[in-house]
Amino acid sequence: MLRASRDIISSQKYRNWFSYNRNTQGTLQQVEHLGNHNLFSVTAEEELNKFTSQFNPTHANVVIKNELLDAPEASWSEIEFRDPWFVDTTDQYGKRNRGAVEARFWSRPSPFSPDATTLYNGEAYKGVFLGQDYDPSDLGRPYYSIRTQNNLSVGGSTARFLGWSASGASLVQEQGVSDTMRKAVEFQSPTATVKAIYKGQLLSSLANATSVGNQRRLANAQGATLYNNVFYLVYESAGKIWLTYSTNSGTSWQPERFVVL
Repeated sequence: MLRASRDIISSQKYRNWFSYNRNTQGTLQQVEHLGNHNLFSVTAEEELNKFTSQFNPTHANVVIKNELLDAPEASWSEIEFRDPWFVDTTDQYGKRNRGAVEARFWSRPSPFSPDATTLYNGEAYKGVFLGQDYDPSDLGRPYYSIRTQNNLSVGGSTARFLGWSASGASLVQEQGVSDTMRKAVEFQSPTATVKAIYKGQLLSSLANATSVGNQRRLANAQGATLYNNVFYLVYESAGKIWLTYSTNSGTSWQPERFVVL
């Protein structure tokens, strides 16, 4: 059993193991999917074996967050992050990361940074690696993933997921995963920001947009018996005009759609 250090050393942390055996013509075998401590087979001839835990630079300032179109600076709800290097389990040899195959999603308060100081069950993420891409041809290669939900609660209202936005990072749909609320993410900048964009139902970035007697516009089809309980509502938020409707006289409303002018 060999154990790599779990400390940050010279702004670097454990990334993967290399094994070396002169019998394989000096080939370095990279074993990325393994955890920070591993069992290795050792040949009878000691000089034929060499095992190296490789450390790479780590970056703690990336941000993963939910963003409400109607209040972009608000901090609210949670977002899920999957990090194969996060130390979140324990076996008979002590604490370890789960690696590529066993890594799991954890919900974190939004905005979330996998920094070196914030503890989750006693462990910090200690930053992320840049350029760690998703390769569908190599499922043993570790990669980062993000996930969110279709609807989240915000201020007594419901926020609906519209899509992802990324700056300094690339998002890829994982092979065999149809859920568009889950993406593989490659961080390309130390200050990368990844956002799950939401629209709050009947919420607006303008204080008076949905208040009675101001910009809100409500209409129904008078005299048409079939549509007596159907109301339409139009208002402005985040620089767009949004349209929604109710089929029960305003008791509940359908998800908004913005009007392209």
